[in-house]
Amino acid sequence: MLKYLVEVLELTCLISLALGALWGSQPCRTPVCSGRFLKGLGAGILAALALSIYKHVIGHVSQETVNFVLQSGAFVALLLCVAGLWLARLTGALKLGAVVLAVLLPLYALTPVFGFPYRFVLADQSAFSDEYLFKLAGFLLALLLSLLLLILARLTLKALPERGGRLLITLLLLVVFAAILGECLQYALARRFLPMSKPLFAVVKFSVNEAAVFRYAGIAVALVAAVLLFIQGLRRPQNYKNAAGRRKLLAASLKQRRSALWLAVFTLTALGVLTLGRASLNRGFELSPAEAFTLKDGVISIPLTQVSDHHLHRFAYQASDGTEVRFIIVQKTGSSFGIGLDACEICGSTGYYERDGQVVCMLCDVVMNINTIGYRGGCNPIPFDYSIDAGAIQIAVEALEKESGRFK
Repeated sequence: MLKYLVEVLELTCLISLALGALWGSQPCRTPVCSGRFLKGLGAGILAALALSIYKHVIGHVSQETVNFVLQSGAFVALLLCVAGLWLARLTGALKLGAVVLAVLLPLYALTPVFGFPYRFVLADQSAFSDEYLFKLAGFLLALLLSLLLLILARLTLKALPERGGRLLITLLLLVVFAAILGECLQYALARRFLPMSKPLFAVVKFSVNEAAVFRYAGIAVALVAAVLLFIQGLRRPQNYKNAAGRRKLLAASLKQRRSALWLAVFTLTALGVLTLGRASLNRGFELSPAEAFTLKDGVISIPLTQVSDHHLHRFAYQASDGTEVRFIIVQKTGSSFGIGLDACEICGSTGYYERDGQVVCMLCDVVMNINTIGYRGGCNPIPFDYSIDAGAIQIAVEALEKESGRFK
């Protein structure tokens, strides 16, 4: 659940804040522009869904090429928006750029996001398993949080004075520009559209290694906007004609403070997910210690009583070339056991660990169907030859010697 909450939010939070702020700008508040912005946003979301379905179900799509095209269009639209924010004669450019960004940015961010549920099904082989539902819950919570950030950013920037609002919107747009610049340059350099140079490589390196900085910068701008609006809402009403007018102004101030507080709450929630959540995921799990076994005449013997508790047991054999070949055993039902290498064809020798009675791949977080352990395919442990005799699992060391290359 946490994994997909973090990963989806990393892809969507900054763009949600930028689009919400842009939607709240003075020229985009008009009914015509606001309606076009919403239609563009809907078109971008639907296009992302369609492209994701095509990519995962029907045919291959080069996501890098698609992103480069979308980013190139977004760069032009961002420049139009920034120019339109500060030059009155270019207000039309701002409205056009806002609608274009409403289409391109969701298409850019949500295409990979909408592919996540497909990965859930591949992992669990069922859309009705508890693990699938937990992952789906994290996925949906992240989308809901991003939607709230978009709406609250619009309400906050819409209520701020025009000059201060323009400055904050410009900062958010520039952060988005910087966030996608490195990825765009990386594609251009790889395809030789641009000659390689140290400055360009430094930009790409920083953008890739410090991607979180841009998200934090966007969150910081949103928090500043929330603080400014809250302070504005504390001011006493002035220039009212009667008690009714005063009550109306007080209600407006209260609404501003509430919008500011909710933006701060959900922005700080997003910050907590992106920092503490990511740190928790990166901490990972350690492999449990290898258990003892008996080795005699080239045969490893492990008593069934040692592994008959429905928990994961890990063993390690020192091959003749010095490589440690790990394998795992887990009781399925009755006298049936799942036995395989502590490695798979997809993720290599990263290994498996036990979580809440389930066997989980350490690299991709896929939960194994215990009943399929011992069979080839997917992220299952790689099977090898063994036998059960005299109340013990018997493994010829030749079977493990042949697999030592997987652990180098």
